[in-house]
Amino acid sequence: MKDVLVVENFFEQNVIDALIEEMHSNPEENLRYDLGGHSALGRTPYHIERDDVQSMINSDLQTLIRKKIDIRKDLSLKNMTSVEYSSDYGEPNLPPHFDRDDTEVIINLQILSNTTWGVGVDEEVFYIEDNTAVIFNPNTHIHWRPIKKFGPGEFVQMIFFRFGDDKLDNSRLPNHPDDEIFAKIHEIRNNLK
Repeated sequence: MKDVLVVENFFEQNVIDALIEEMHSNPEENLRYDLGGHSALGRTPYHIERDDVQSMINSDLQTLIRKKIDIRKDLSLKNMTSVEYSSDYGEPNLPPHFDRDDTEVIINLQILSNTTWGVGVDEEVFYIEDNTAVIFNPNTHIHWRPIKKFGPGEFVQMIFFRFGDDKLDNSRLPNHPDDEIFAKIHEIRNNLK
């Protein structure tokens, strides 16, 4: 796989529609999940619970991996997380970081939004549309989001697919935002304001 890959029209529209419907079908049920660290990021997690939606996602995802994304065959889908960033859940903020887990490939898919909020990977920012994914290794690339004040009603809904290897241990990677490794990215991020 290339270091960073951007894939437009990631899923067939029926899959995107099913994801959106699933996220909006029972928001109070989804919001019951502990926000914990999510409120510091201005987001709330949603859980894809319907088997038919998961089945569509898995089928289309396997097809995409074979056709467009060259990842190692021994990597497995570790998890799938869907979130909504909005000022309703705090101030959306994603400072420069590594994930420090066993993920080797992450697919950051924007499902639905009514505002623009770039995805920063190292020193580059990708401004993506709905149904577009940014794909990279979150433990070899510093990733982040530009500083942005979300207005009332503005939101960005994402789904993250993580492919990993249980043998990977990236816990040694820096995790404090003031670590020197993040200095250049902080400078870039601050200059985007």
